Amino acid sequence: MIDEANLDKTKVICLFVGTAHDFSDHVLRLASEEFPCCEFQRISHINDLGFFDKNGRHNLRAIIVHQSQSKELLAQLGKICEGFNGAMVALGYRDVPAARQVADAAEADGLGAQLGYLPMNLEIDRWVSVLRLLLCGESYMPRELIEQAAPAPEPAKHAMPDRLFDRLTDREFEVLSCAAQGNQNKIIADKLGLSVHTVKLHMHHVIAKLGVHNRTEATICFLEQQHSARVQ
Repeated sequence: MIDEANLDKTKVICLFVGTAHDFSDHVLRLASEEFPCCEFQRISHINDLGFFDKNGRHNLRAIIVHQSQSKELLAQLGKICEGFNGAMVALGYRDVPAARQVADAAEADGLGAQLGYLPMNLEIDRWVSVLRLLLCGESYMPRELIEQAAPAPEPAKHAMPDRLFDRLTDREFEVLSCAAQGNQNKIIADKLGLSVHTVKLHMHHVIAKLGVHNRTEATICFLEQQHSARVQ
């Protein structure tokens, strides 16, 4: 579930910009099942954003643009961010080299901080975690784009060595593992025999020790570390 502390009580909207081939009905259904408090819509082209209901702009939380429209996205990024103030704009991609070119171009234009990224070929649990981050208004830069993107201002918080997880206590690691599975604090508390307050305290310590900004970033770091361990 999305962190309710970062979302309004009213239903929010996430726009996927691309064709049904770019973002299939299956993708929209998966997102809707994972985030029932959000309405997921698809429009064919970035130019169609101008026709989006102005009354709905207030609740628009994220705009995911397919990489096939990256040229148009870069040309209109500043205007989109201004017109849809508060919405996170991200590039949905599968082609890593092409996404690196977009990252480089956005950085060169001084727009790097305004653009997030949603890799479409991730395992489902990791994909959902990244989408959750975007819906909460946080940007995400995958490690695969950081390593060869130029210039790279700072290493991403997610690209951290495995040894940082050694800083966690066994209980903190258990709490983080449960959170990475998408469990809410109450469910984690029931699983581990803890109070909800204690779970929140452990998560606070996890965030501080990993040097990330929030719970979602911590879970993404955990999932990436687990994925790296499996492929080694």
